[in-house]
Amino acid sequence: VSELVKSVKASKKHSVPRKKKIVKSIPLDNFGKPIFPIVLGDFTVHSLGEVCERSEYHTEDLIYPVGYCSTRIYGSLKDPEKQCVYTCKVMDGGHGPRFEIVADTDLDVPLVSQSIDECHSMLLQLINDCLGTEVVNTKGRGADFFGISHPTIHHLIQASPGVRKCKGYIWTKFEINPNYEYVADETEASLSYSALLRSISFSKSHLEPMIKQEPVHEYGAEDNVTALRNILLP
Repeated sequence: VSELVKSVKASKKHSVPRKKKIVKSIPLDNFGKPIFPIVLGDFTVHSLGEVCERSEYHTEDLIYPVGYCSTRIYGSLKDPEKQCVYTCKVMDGGHGPRFEIVADTDLDVPLVSQSIDECHSMLLQLINDCLGTEVVNTKGRGADFFGISHPTIHHLIQASPGVRKCKGYIWTKFEINPNYEYVADETEASLSYSALLRSISFSKSHLEPMIKQEPVHEYGAEDNVTALRNILLP
């Protein structure tokens, strides 16, 4: 009975219609493959990698191809108000994917995790630590930071060889529109460098600790009270 219930729940979950995603066509070579690098706003994809059919390398919504590589402009770990280039990679970690983010200013200190969201969260926490205050929400949005969830990249990965062997992945419907322009989220400080700068500026101008003013000491006040008490008391 329990197996039947699980099966029914799974079928209902898979039957939920997904919203069609609109993507813009990108340049292809003579073999119909995308021409790299693919520049999409603040991030650039250098390789889509290869799809791995193992269950740990995909979810119902996304696929994490081994060898995927992108770069993104974001605030530096040494000085978040200055931009640097972060390289994001998906590597074969054996039992599951290994996600890595490394800044071009700190090549010897890569941020590595088996969770793409945790990897991104580590970066955001270091940004806050450097500034000495919380200017950005540290909840990880790794797939967005890596660019894997971007409709254009998601579409290209889904069209890669081997995806049909990813049994746990649910296919997304895409519609190609040559005139479509994807609008990046420029308000999210955890993803956008310009939004991060605005958050830092706001923090400096509005959230700095208030300086407590010490009460002014009136010299002689205590002596006057003492003298008055001596006069009134017998």
